[in-house]
Amino acid sequence: MKKEHLLFVLFSIVLLPLVSACSVGVARTETREINGVTAVSINTIGEFIIQQGDRESLTIAGPNNILRNITTDVVGGTLYIDCPRDILGDSLSHVKYTLTVKELNEISLSGAGSISVPTLSTNQLGITLTGAGSIKLNSLNTQDLTVLLNSAGSIDISGNAVNQNIVISGVGSYDGSDLMSRTATVVMSGAGSAEVWVSDSLNVEVSGMGSVSYYGSPSVQQTISGLGSVNGKGDK
Repeated sequence: MKKEHLLFVLFSIVLLPLVSACSVGVARTETREINGVTAVSINTIGEFIIQQGDRESLTIAGPNNILRNITTDVVGGTLYIDCPRDILGDSLSHVKYTLTVKELNEISLSGAGSISVPTLSTNQLGITLTGAGSIKLNSLNTQDLTVLLNSAGSIDISGNAVNQNIVISGVGSYDGSDLMSRTATVVMSGAGSAEVWVSDSLNVEVSGMGSVSYYGSPSVQQTISGLGSVNGKGDK
């Protein structure tokens, strides 16, 4: 009896990696055809790299059985990336997307994915984050930036924006401490946090327990209700 039990354990140890490999699928890279993309809407988990270049392209790397369930459609200039809700698990989080666009005016992320944008130059940019995801732009150059953060996610942006308009609800965090701007408006409800860098004028509305910190010496108009706070951190 003990011998049979030992054989079963050894068999399970050998078989388990094979079963796991079959369930995850064979890793491969796939290229999807896209054209005329100026916005991206992501409704799935994964690692997303968005870069600006002369030729549009989209590559997806991950398990084969996951890739065949990922849909990518361009409608009215917006690239929609989605995957059925029943396709979950750790393997989905390891799918990597590399998107190259000529122009980008809008980024929308719903879920727990992560988006990284090394450099981006555009006249105006809108960012919407819903869920526990993260968005990071290392070098943004834009005239007008609008951010809607409705979640527990985080957004981190560096670069230059003449004007920025930030709306936060929930417990999300916005770090624009390295995003130099002339004017900024921050509207916050909940227990979120925001850091901005402003030279000319800052308008802040805080309700709940949210906190807003700012660098620079702008003229400040603030309305606070609840336990919220607005704090100046001096010049950079």
